[in-house]
Amino acid sequence: MKGITEQLLIPVLARRLGTPLEKLGVSVIALHGLSFETLLRLFGGAGLELPCAVVTDSDPPVEEVDAPLLPELKGAYWREVPKAGAKSTTLDSLRNATSRRGDVAVFAADVTLEYDLALAGNGANAAVMVDLWPEVTGMESRILTPENLNRLGTTEEKARFCWQALCRKDGGRYKGA
Repeated sequence: MKGITEQLLIPVLARRLGTPLEKLGVSVIALHGLSFETLLRLFGGAGLELPCAVVTDSDPPVEEVDAPLLPELKGAYWREVPKAGAKSTTLDSLRNATSRRGDVAVFAADVTLEYDLALAGNGANAAVMVDLWPEVTGMESRILTPENLNRLGTTEEKARFCWQALCRKDGGRYKGA
């Protein structure tokens, strides 16, 4: 797993789907970065003979558009748009390193876990993320608010807004919350 968000959410999501990972002996390990090589050396070859799934963000390149979703938003990150489906050098390297290994499978979000979650559910997930933000962070946001989210028209715009606020603003330092 890439980080704490995945480590916390994946067991809960699996349990809701009727697959309790803890009863299957599955451990979810957060790497808190992109150092997959270290973990992968533990598996296969002279390591543990256990299957390993790597869950990560695609982190595709971003492009800058002319205007932010809301005119009052300042900062370059509010004009950034992920190029979903574009090549990610980090993800390509990981897939190349594991392509001939039968013990490792790589699963990547289209953009990031946060973006993909916000995109799912026709915008309902984005609304939940925005509604819970003050509770889980202990901080009120003047920008990441239900009112601002409701000003956006499409599910894609709502996902982009959440991604920008959680992953791009302040270098994504609060996204683990």
